[in-house]
Amino acid sequence: MKRAALFLLAVLSLMGADLSIDVQAVASKFDRLGKTPLPPTLDFHVYDPFRRAKPLIKTARPAAPAPAERVPTVSAVMNGRAFIDGRWVAPGQHIGAYRLVAARSYGVIVERAGRKILLRLGGRKNLLKLKDMKP
Repeated sequence: MKRAALFLLAVLSLMGADLSIDVQAVASKFDRLGKTPLPPTLDFHVYDPFRRAKPLIKTARPAAPAPAERVPTVSAVMNGRAFIDGRWVAPGQHIGAYRLVAARSYGVIVERAGRKILLRLGGRKNLLKLKDMKP
């Protein structure tokens, strides 16, 4: 840079331009500029529209609740067999984690992990859903 400035001044002086600039003063300014340290640069963060934003508040997500145990629904009982969850099941057969022990006219007895449970015929009825259904 210093050479370029000196070269420019030399060319202008040879061309006959009347310059009232002292070449030695300009050269000394360039010398001082090279000796002074530059100010530290600031670390600017450049905006990147494709970078994923950091969350404003870091919160721990609550643990997901354990899935609710699904109890089979008994729709019908006939000839010692039961219609449970869309299929006919005989005593001794399994429905998921449950085993059918007996089929009675009022419901079925199933066993799971050594415990016997009575499932009533028809299961749970939701009257609001039945009322709101359109034919």
